[in-house]
Amino acid sequence: MKTIFATVHVKPGDEDNFIKAATHLVSGTRSEPENEQFNLYHGIDCPSDFIFTEVYKNESAIENHRNANHFQTFLARLADVSNAPMDVMIFNGIGKDNDEVNEENINMITINATVYVKENQLKAYDELAQTLIRGTRNESGNLRYDMYQSMERPGEFIFIEQYANQAALDAHHEANHFTTFLKMVKPLLAKEMDVAVFRALPEKE
Repeated sequence: MKTIFATVHVKPGDEDNFIKAATHLVSGTRSEPENEQFNLYHGIDCPSDFIFTEVYKNESAIENHRNANHFQTFLARLADVSNAPMDVMIFNGIGKDNDEVNEENINMITINATVYVKENQLKAYDELAQTLIRGTRNESGNLRYDMYQSMERPGEFIFIEQYANQAALDAHHEANHFTTFLKMVKPLLAKEMDVAVFRALPEKE
């Protein structure tokens, strides 16, 4: 399996045009025989930022996706509404639970944490999450901490997190803002969070 996180920075005011183009891309990609997952999320802190989370069976599936008409059409439309190139990260597999991280993988760690919130608790959740975001971004070993909301399911959020190494991730898990968030968010959840941990693919020679 291959997992992709693709972040798009849209020109302010062009969000609706982007969403229209992205909706066609989502529909087309989900019909690809070797696509396992293709979801679109909206930035909470920055409403002009969006992220695609994608899972494919193998590298050839990614190539087929990139050559597909719906993807090429999307790229043409994207050129008119984006103000920066897409930020694309590719990983092997679909992630592991936190307790499967081992000591030999001490380079940068990326986490995709999906949170499922009761729809009548969105405001309370947002207040908790903003406190968590501010605290985590101040951690010395944190490299990225962004939260996105599903375009299709308002109660579904993902955190895209990056840490310098395992020690930085451990420090995050022990931080007061994180442990407080875990304790206070439980009554707001529709179901348990899904957490996947990734490491960057090595560059090919």
